[in-house]
Amino acid sequence: MEQWRVEQAIRDTFKIDQLIAKRREEIITPYREQDENTGGGKSSKIHPTEELLPIKLAEDPLLNLYEHYKKVIPPVYNSLSGIEMKVIYIYYANQKGDKTKWADVRRETNIPSSVCKNICLSFVEKISTIL
Repeated sequence: MEQWRVEQAIRDTFKIDQLIAKRREEIITPYREQDENTGGGKSSKIHPTEELLPIKLAEDPLLNLYEHYKKVIPPVYNSLSGIEMKVIYIYYANQKGDKTKWADVRRETNIPSSVCKNICLSFVEKISTIL
């Protein structure tokens, strides 16, 4: 798997519960077509959503991907030392959505940027072997 995809998976993991909830909501309440049948009779359109909902949830590729990330990445993250966890969190869990700069990580951890980069690279390599 390409490094940028692994890094995106790591970023997603820090907000995985929100992503899963949002995706489930998208599946449960899809865009509904306007019923143009204004005469009061039954519409000819069939909406088997309730019967198919469990299947849609179980077979949705994006939802399954998020569930896989949730299952695989946190155990590896939790196995790291405290300072490694801090470096990974600062670099990948940026709440503003901006790309975190190594100088910011260095400033918050008091660790040289090169060491921070090596910690992140090592973590990405561990994750890429599992994904």
